[in-house]
Amino acid sequence: MKVYDILEKLQFEIENAASVPLTNKVMIDKDEILDMIDDLRNAMPEDISQAQKIKESENRIKLKAAEEAKNILEQAKEHKAKMIDTSTITKSAYDEADAILKDANAEVIRMRLKSIDYVSGMLTKAQEDLAAMIKVLDSNKNELRESKRQLSGNRPASTGDAKSAQNQNKPQ
Repeated sequence: MKVYDILEKLQFEIENAASVPLTNKVMIDKDEILDMIDDLRNAMPEDISQAQKIKESENRIKLKAAEEAKNILEQAKEHKAKMIDTSTITKSAYDEADAILKDANAEVIRMRLKSIDYVSGMLTKAQEDLAAMIKVLDSNKNELRESKRQLSGNRPASTGDAKSAQNQNKPQ
């Protein structure tokens, strides 16, 4: 910067100026120092303007960095929220799947119990029908025995007698 250069020249002139004997004072060329001060005044607005521009640039950079940081934080929050939502959705889906499986298992058990009851009822009916048929068969069998006894003359027929009766009925 120009201001620093002028200040250094001014300091050099003061440090290298001829000193007044027995005092702490120095002799300087008045016109030269005034010229340096004028140069300093002229240079200051330029340097101040540059410094101001640098400061504004710094502020812009800081604002931009702060805005980018804010955006990054918002994106991170959104991503976190999505991850939480995804996790919540996934957990909800698993919970729903478990509930569906439980319902399906309960329905399977209910259907099996109904089918067992149905088959048991069918078997009971078949058993009752068979018992009734057996009674009818026993009754028919008893009737046949009774008819045979009557035909045989009320005597118990033996197997041999039945064959001889068949042979007697055959024409020779």
